[in-house]
Amino acid sequence: MKAYDAFWGSALGVFLLSAVVSAAMMGPPSRTNRFLDADLAQAITGPATAVALLVGVLVVVLPLPPRRSPAATAETLAVTVAILVAAIGLYRAAAGTEDGRGLDEEAVTAWLLATVGMLMLLTVVAIRADRTRKRHSGR
Repeated sequence: MKAYDAFWGSALGVFLLSAVVSAAMMGPPSRTNRFLDADLAQAITGPATAVALLVGVLVVVLPLPPRRSPAATAETLAVTVAILVAAIGLYRAAAGTEDGRGLDEEAVTAWLLATVGMLMLLTVVAIRADRTRKRHSGR
């Protein structure tokens, strides 16, 4: 069972990391991405978003490890990443391509649609983890 726990945890980590990378590349202009070319940001965002969606579906389909600790961790991390992705998604929906980064309008639109999918997957992971945590804590 430990091998499955490690596999599921690794898949969750890949899902969360790729969702964060995808969101960070589409984030607002700041000193951390000032020198990042818009074409490079879009080139990174595409594969990161695809990985997030594909691995996110895998994480949702596979059952959680049947213990309280992985469920509590998964719930906390999924909610944290969902808040980050939602905040950047709302910013990008409001600002569009008018923030001086030079992002392509079609790429922003495609990313916003994919962000909805990522947020749905993150929500499902958080809800399933919460149910598993409660089931194994005796509540």
